[in-house]
Amino acid sequence: FEAVAELALSRLHDFKPQDMANIAWAYAVADVPSVTLFGGCRFVERCTVAGTTFRDCELQQLYQWQLWLGERGGAWPRLPSPFVERCRAAMCARDGMPSQLQRQVVSALKLLELRPREEV
Repeated sequence: FEAVAELALSRLHDFKPQDMANIAWAYAVADVPSVTLFGGCRFVERCTVAGTTFRDCELQQLYQWQLWLGERGGAWPRLPSPFVERCRAAMCARDGMPSQLQRQVVSALKLLELRPREEV
């Protein structure tokens, strides 16, 4: 992951909003912190500059990344509050969908003739 972080940082100026959202989300989902990529201001500044060009799905990924940063408790730079609010709004506007794991668990429970109530 650190090799990817170094390469990403060197090419950050070429990243489109989807690229930034994807990489932030990937590190969050893998639970791999990267001081190289996220420890300085460059990533957040690049996101902020591209701020109005992010689509809802990208804002949702950035919101997940921001939540992950909060869980990790690090002192890394964060997106500005108005930007985070846009990300949160995009996440909240999205209809919930069960994950693949949830669908598999429900299928297994039904095979056992149980009737699970699903939450999304």
